[in-house]
Amino acid sequence: MQIIAGIVTCLFSLALIALLIVLLTKKAWAISFISSFASTAKAHFIEQSLRLIAGACILIYSENMLFPKIFNLFGWIFMITSAILMLTPWKWHQSFGKSAMPLVIKNLILYAFAAAVMGMIILYCVIAPLDL
Repeated sequence: MQIIAGIVTCLFSLALIALLIVLLTKKAWAISFISSFASTAKAHFIEQSLRLIAGACILIYSENMLFPKIFNLFGWIFMITSAILMLTPWKWHQSFGKSAMPLVIKNLILYAFAAAVMGMIILYCVIAPLDL
């Protein structure tokens, strides 16, 4: 289970890094992708399920990472917020998304850069303790 959790944690971090790369190379597609979050009930539940899985994997693998207490807390926060959003009617999530999306698109480079930095930190904290 630890190995699978570590692999998923690495894939999650790579997805965060990929967001910046996609934004820099295919901005229109990146905006379309981000705008699709919570656009339907199915998209809402897929998004929250993926967040829940990523949070659980970070939580499970946190003891093997640098700064295990921080990543343990991060995993719990990620899981709890995802569970709350899963229990929230998706129309509320969609309504919030529609009001927040102009601000997100306006600052998309900043968000993508911050996500990429977070992805690099997570990836480093997974890889650094390994005896390679």
